[in-house]
Amino acid sequence: MKKKVILILPKTGVDPDRPHAPHTIMALAGSLLDAGYQPVLIDSRITPNYRDIIKDNIDDTLCVGITAMTGYQIKHGLEEAKYVRSLNPNVHIIWGGVHPSSMPEQTAKNRYVDIVVKGEGEAILPRICQHLEKGESLKDVPSITYKTKEGIKSNPGTAFMDLNKIKREPWHLIDVKKYMRKELGVDKVLTLVTSKGCPGRCTFCYNYQFNKSQWRGKKAEYVVDEIEYLTKEYGAKGIYFIEDNFFADKERVREICETIIKKGINISMGASCRVDTMSRYEDEFMAMLKKAGFKFILCGVESGSQKILNSIKKGITIEQILITTKKLRDYNITTVFTFMSGFPNETKEDLYMTMDLIDKIREINPKANISGIFPYTVYPGAEMYNIALQYGFEEPKKLEDWGSHTFFTSSEKLGWLSKKQRHSLQYLSFIARFAFYQEAVERSFENPLIRMAYRIMRRFALFRWKHRFFRFQVEWWLVYKTFRWMAG
Repeated sequence: MKKKVILILPKTGVDPDRPHAPHTIMALAGSLLDAGYQPVLIDSRITPNYRDIIKDNIDDTLCVGITAMTGYQIKHGLEEAKYVRSLNPNVHIIWGGVHPSSMPEQTAKNRYVDIVVKGEGEAILPRICQHLEKGESLKDVPSITYKTKEGIKSNPGTAFMDLNKIKREPWHLIDVKKYMRKELGVDKVLTLVTSKGCPGRCTFCYNYQFNKSQWRGKKAEYVVDEIEYLTKEYGAKGIYFIEDNFFADKERVREICETIIKKGINISMGASCRVDTMSRYEDEFMAMLKKAGFKFILCGVESGSQKILNSIKKGITIEQILITTKKLRDYNITTVFTFMSGFPNETKEDLYMTMDLIDKIREINPKANISGIFPYTVYPGAEMYNIALQYGFEEPKKLEDWGSHTFFTSSEKLGWLSKKQRHSLQYLSFIARFAFYQEAVERSFENPLIRMAYRIMRRFALFRWKHRFFRFQVEWWLVYKTFRWMAG
């Protein structure tokens, strides 16, 4: 009988009714199947009875894998690890993902962690399972930190994987219908991951350590094959590429689009792109993107202050942001811009420059979406981490402490901001999101009462934004408290 490996994707906070497919555990499941193991996938974001699934499978389980980003996934992941340990004290609990990879020793000190996989787990997890099954030492397994009788040990890392050698993710192991979203102008949108990393040097981003600021992508032919598979097998009408920088390789993008056009594949697509990249695209290239089916582009802008953009090594200019806005407007491609606030050297004037830039963007393209002005969150592994420490960031000392390092609480640890400033930035993020991200916010929640409440609050948001009136924000204090309660 094949040994089971339970793979858990913990809740991330206020999860949408239809989240993106759980690609992290799907990728791991594919490698485990190839190695002869039976993966059991648990996406706790959409599975109310997930503990029953754990209980039903724990007796013949070799190990349990938990993936986590900083914040709520650590909190909920620890809760599930504790539950696993209560059912079977002898089962090995393996953690992976961005946060454990960034702080492996600290993670491994937790009582509910036996092994930490650093970096890509697809090639490492099957090797761990083979050693555990045979009762062998883990000293020869690369890229792990683990507990021994002598203490915590760390093994050297290994080279990045060749994404073109990885098989298709096992979609048959999930209920695909639960991940079909209505966006991109169609009603059956699924997600794909066709690349990893980003060549950018943004100092706030995890890519600096996790992917060494490198980009790797699957060949165009494999990407198109994935798209065709999802359209034929599951009736997908749209694909959203949830990766850091889909457009890093222009010629790969060209080949993907030209193949889609040549094959006559009717598909809507969306992805993320840097504004410096988008601003340089010729009309011919933009027309090809549109013809192939691109209807949505997300761009990280972060600030309307060139001083701040330079200090965080964003590598873009205000002019490129405005050029990108016009370009995407002219080709009628829905655009979402993301912003941040609360950087160590940011002034009130810098923040107002961000707000003024948003107004300029909306003036150029009234349909442009602003997902929010999110308070800066300090992430381990980012280049700015040490800078934040110098400015007074209160570093969590244990894994469980990072579980409360979320959108709602992380700014409380920013020593350079007063309590009043922290609250103002949190409220401003809600105001911008409610005012300029209407369609996406409503799409995230199917409950009509929530949608109606959102529409009412949007009127308050637009008024405050227009008049720059940010005093006595009782209504946004209530919104903040409500979402924090919903996130758990």
